[in-house]
Amino acid sequence: MTSSKVLQPLVCCFGDPVAGNPTQFVMSRAAADAGLDWRFFTAHVQSRDFDAAIRGIRALGLQGFCVLEPYQHEVGPFLDTITECGLALGRVTVGRSEGNSWLGDNLLGQAVLLTLERTVGRFDQGDNREEIALDTKKRIVCVSTSALAKAVELSCRELSIELLYIEPSAESEIPKFEQNEEPNLPVALIVEGRIPRGLLKQLASLKWDPQACFLQVSSRSDQELADDVDAARQMGLRLVDRLELAAQEAACNFQFWTGVSPNFELIRESIEEYQAY
Repeated sequence: MTSSKVLQPLVCCFGDPVAGNPTQFVMSRAAADAGLDWRFFTAHVQSRDFDAAIRGIRALGLQGFCVLEPYQHEVGPFLDTITECGLALGRVTVGRSEGNSWLGDNLLGQAVLLTLERTVGRFDQGDNREEIALDTKKRIVCVSTSALAKAVELSCRELSIELLYIEPSAESEIPKFEQNEEPNLPVALIVEGRIPRGLLKQLASLKWDPQACFLQVSSRSDQELADDVDAARQMGLRLVDRLELAAQEAACNFQFWTGVSPNFELIRESIEEYQAY
C-alpha cells in the first residue's frame, strides 16, 4: 500500500445501485477512530459510464476502490494484478493503487476464516502445511461453489486446517474421513446458498465437535434460509451471525487499503447502526 504524504488518500465505493451500502459510513468512522486522514465516498455509476469511471479513478490518483455489482466481474481487465483469491472467486471486490499499477482482490475467504476463529478459537499456524500432522488439523466442512472453497483453501494455506469440500448437489456424497473423538470432529460447517435435502440428511448423520458452528455465506433473506438454520440447530451447531462475516470482510478491506488494522467492534457496531436506519 502506497499513498501520498501530501494529498488526502481517497477511496471510492461504486456500483449500480449503491443505495443502502454502508461502506462510506463504516470506513469513515474506522478511519477517524484510527487517526487516519482518509476520505471514503460513494458514486452511482451506470453501465454506460463504467469504463470512464475506472479511468477516472486511475487518472485522479485515488488510493483505492470498493466495487459493487454489477461490476465485480468486469473490473479485472482494468487492473494490473489480481490476487489468487480474487481469481479463484472470479470477481474483484476491492482494488488499491500500488504506485504505477493497480492490485485487485476479494477478501471473502480471509473473512470467512477470521469469522470462524472468533467462534471456535484460533487455528494453529504451521511453517509448512505438509508437515502438519493430520490428526492435529481442525476439520471444516464446506458446502459451496468450488470458487468459495478454493478461496477459503488459499486463505488457510499456512494454518492447521483440513477443508472438506462438498458440491451443493442432491447427488453429492460426503467424503469419507475418520471420525473418532476430538480433535478429529469437524469444527465448522460453511454453507453457500441452500443445502439440498439429500445432502442435509448426510450432514445430520455426522458427529460434530461440541463447539462446532454453522456459517451461512449468502445474500438470501433469513426467511429463505430458515430451514437450513433449523437443521443446523438440530445438529447441535452454534449459529454464526451473518453480521459477523460482513464486519470481518469490511475490516479486511480497510486493512487492504490503509495497511492499518481497524477497531473491529466499531466496524460491527457501525454496520449494525447503518442497517437499523
